[in-house]
Amino acid sequence: MPRKSESAAISKAQGNIDGTTDNVIYTVPRDEIVSALNKTLARSTAQQVAEPPEAIIHRQKVTKKRTTNIASTAPPATTPELIKSFADSAYICECQGRFGEAERLYKQALTLSIRRLGKTNLAIAPHLSSLAALYYLQKRYREAIPLLTSLLNIRQRHQVRYHPEVGETLYRLAQVYYHLYDYRQAEPLFQSALVIFRRAFGPSHARTQAVYCDLMCLIATAIESDKFNEIVAKPPPFDLNTLGETYSWARPSWAKSSEPEENYSWIKLH
Repeated sequence: MPRKSESAAISKAQGNIDGTTDNVIYTVPRDEIVSALNKTLARSTAQQVAEPPEAIIHRQKVTKKRTTNIASTAPPATTPELIKSFADSAYICECQGRFGEAERLYKQALTLSIRRLGKTNLAIAPHLSSLAALYYLQKRYREAIPLLTSLLNIRQRHQVRYHPEVGETLYRLAQVYYHLYDYRQAEPLFQSALVIFRRAFGPSHARTQAVYCDLMCLIATAIESDKFNEIVAKPPPFDLNTLGETYSWARPSWAKSSEPEENYSWIKLH
């Protein structure tokens, strides 16, 4: 049972604004609650005003340190996994014939890789290779040239002289110039690739034979189009019609395709 003083306070607090009463019973008078809140707020304000500048500076330093620690433990924006996911997604789009999406994703993978590792790091070579292969597939040969040139410079810088991947890059660049009818540029690249593949795999290997076949097609095409003088000073003393009976690369243009054989497609290098 409440004491008399509490009962009086309760009776006093039971009145509504219009003077009527309701069934709500206040165990603590409203004015007492308001008074207690005012005292608490006044005490908090006094503590804030009385806080010395040194304490404020210390608190700010602690907050900044905590924020820095959280930022340092956060994962970096560019990771090998993120780059690989872009490259894998691009390859899937390429296989599905979605070349626009594939190009965008290959470029993102290449950009992030260069940002993370630099322009001359060997690890960016697969991204240059993939984007160049996409351009080659779309017959965008001129756009593939700077990519393959950068790829060749990187491989020659980091790999041994007769490495098969150096030979493969030389071969790809030769094919691009061949499709652009730039025989002066293509012929020495075919020759250099052929030297590497013969040394690495032997003369009977399929890749060696592919390079040899394309080189012979280039020579035959250059002779037929009267551009042989662009690649050598003096043509060899042979008759194409006679050689065509033995060598397929020496057949006249109406009996063979002047394009490289489709069976010798580019190899994905990783």
